[in-house]
Amino acid sequence: MTMFTGKTEGFTLILYDEDDAVIVLVTGDTVYFSVKEKLSDDSYILQKEITSFSAAGAAIVEIDPADTSSLDAGDYIYDVQVNYASGDKSNLVEPSSFTLKRGVTDD
Repeated sequence: MTMFTGKTEGFTLILYDEDDAVIVLVTGDTVYFSVKEKLSDDSYILQKEITSFSAAGAAIVEIDPADTSSLDAGDYIYDVQVNYASGDKSNLVEPSSFTLKRGVTDD
């Protein structure tokens, strides 16, 4: 995943089970989008917690300019986890590359 520092970014997560049926996220579920410099770090440089979902049950991750404007351009690592109201947890995206770039126009 690649994003530009200080810009508005976002994406929608729609979950599917092994039968390709949509898993509808509901009140009580929580989706975490987490970014660290290194997997072994204790703290996040960016974390979004999503607890409200679209009418179709999808998670919408919104990244505001303030979330990344103070971060250095470079390579990081991210994952996405859901904690279901039932107590179950699942990694939706395994630890993966997250790159922040600087734009030419930063107005």
